[in-house]
Amino acid sequence: MNGKSKFYNLNNFLIVTIFFIALFLKIYYFDTELVLFNDENVYFNAGANLVEYGTLTSDRDGAINRGEKIAEPSSSIQPGYPLFIALIYKIFGDNQEIVRLANLLISMLSLFFIFKIAKLVGLRYPYIIIVLMLATLYPGFNFNTAKILTEHLFTLLLLGHTYYFVSYLKNEKVRNLIFSTLLISFAVFVRAHAFPLLIMSILFLFIYQWKDIRKLLNKVIIVISIFVLVQLPWWIRNYSQFEKFILFSDAGDNPKVWGSLPYFIGIFEVDNQTLTELLNSSIRLDSILFYKWRIFGFFQYMWADVWDEYLVHPFQGLRPFLIIHLVIIVPTVILLPIIILRCKKEILFLSTIPLLFTIMNLPYHGLPRYVWPSLAIVFVLFGYLMQFINDKRDKSRMLIKSLETDHNNKIDILFRRSYFIFSLVFSLILFFSVYSFSFSIEKEMTNFRLKKYANIDVEDIESMNKNFIEKYDLESSNVTIENVEEINQKNKFKNIVSDPTLIRVNNIPIMENHISKIEIKSKGGYIYDYMTVYWKTNSDLDFSESKVYRFPTNLFEKEQTILVEGDVSDLMIVPINFRGGTFTFNEIIISKYGGDI
Repeated sequence: MNGKSKFYNLNNFLIVTIFFIALFLKIYYFDTELVLFNDENVYFNAGANLVEYGTLTSDRDGAINRGEKIAEPSSSIQPGYPLFIALIYKIFGDNQEIVRLANLLISMLSLFFIFKIAKLVGLRYPYIIIVLMLATLYPGFNFNTAKILTEHLFTLLLLGHTYYFVSYLKNEKVRNLIFSTLLISFAVFVRAHAFPLLIMSILFLFIYQWKDIRKLLNKVIIVISIFVLVQLPWWIRNYSQFEKFILFSDAGDNPKVWGSLPYFIGIFEVDNQTLTELLNSSIRLDSILFYKWRIFGFFQYMWADVWDEYLVHPFQGLRPFLIIHLVIIVPTVILLPIIILRCKKEILFLSTIPLLFTIMNLPYHGLPRYVWPSLAIVFVLFGYLMQFINDKRDKSRMLIKSLETDHNNKIDILFRRSYFIFSLVFSLILFFSVYSFSFSIEKEMTNFRLKKYANIDVEDIESMNKNFIEKYDLESSNVTIENVEEINQKNKFKNIVSDPTLIRVNNIPIMENHISKIEIKSKGGYIYDYMTVYWKTNSDLDFSESKVYRFPTNLFEKEQTILVEGDVSDLMIVPINFRGGTFTFNEIIISKYGGDI
């Protein structure tokens, strides 16, 4: 056996080993005791009702599934995932665990497509192995496998589309174009957010086949025809049921409402206000603050954290790998402009995917879950970036790369230059949002809340009379700390895995018509973490989601300061959100400033 064969066999052995590691991790962290929550109820009940009643319903509380309400057709959700669940129920019976196991299988197939795409775009084996290992260890790909949500099926369809469309860009075989269009059309059935990817595919057909108009038209007709044929039953069903054409789903303005309220402050008080009224109200309060929220806040919420429906990253074994998100995933997206002008068209297409997933959600609000399906592609792009940077040392390889761009294709050149400018702006916004703006969000929240509920600027607080100031630490009789393990260092604790750490400050003196300033001197957690602060005033019976701040922190910050309207009587603070972290708690200083509110 020659050296090349040995190297090839070693690579294959490593890849197979990585797949076994991935399967082990997904099974080991697979939670079969989860209770259905929020959107999971919608999809679970929709699938069950499809089998029972033969119609797509929106049944968040399960009343239709329990037979308490008549099954009425709905157009508020995409039909793809309920159909997938209904198919499983039809074959295996009404069993949540089979759906969860299907997600596990789908996640392994997604890893296989990451491998296939990395190989297809020309990554050499060392880089493919790194990409697969990172995707295997990345906590975001292991946290949510057992959740009955659209993301796993959607991601598999997205990766399948990407693989076959990139294959078409390489060899122009029509069957690859057909497969890619079928898969992205089915992906639209699962989440309408796949539609911009279909448009991007058509744009790439135009860029690289415009010189042969007949050939271009044939390919575009194939793509549009397949999409229309796949969607046609849904359109006919909606028109027959609701007497109107519904392209995707008809969710109304509800998804946009969250984006209209900076940092979701006042989300439980919208009542019957229209989206326009909410937007106008937020802009009138402070237009600069609002647009900072809509740009930097949106990017921060989308990209700064790992998607975890648990919210607290409870799996201790995966915690060291949380760093992958901030040191590999986000920097990869930020660095994309350096390859756009010179990379092959297949890589150029891949680079558009994470940007599209961000931009298409701009009308709504940012959550890590929304950008999560594109992260598989980001890992491939990371591998390409490493290979690209390494090859800069090799003049022969860089000569080959310089020939990858068709310098005679003027539309390609125009697209790359325009896209370069767009991606550069995108990267600058992303860098600032994640690595700087994240850690001033509590100030933005404070500013907006005081203007909304007290009609006062933060800058005006210090000019008011300070009528109360008190320090509270662990020696204070009205301070307690719960759900921690004490470490043999002064005021240092470990957040236990099973329950959130709570620091309570009770019976704070009440002073009428005051603004309360709360300085929390606490340090620790993970590189990127969260602090949550609930408060009560003397008119509140209990803590509520209408009086809370939840904002990012990092392990280097020593103090967080917030202000709230009204006289704080009690505090409940979660100093770090991610379970199992360590932190120090020194004191809380509460000041109250007098004046009419």
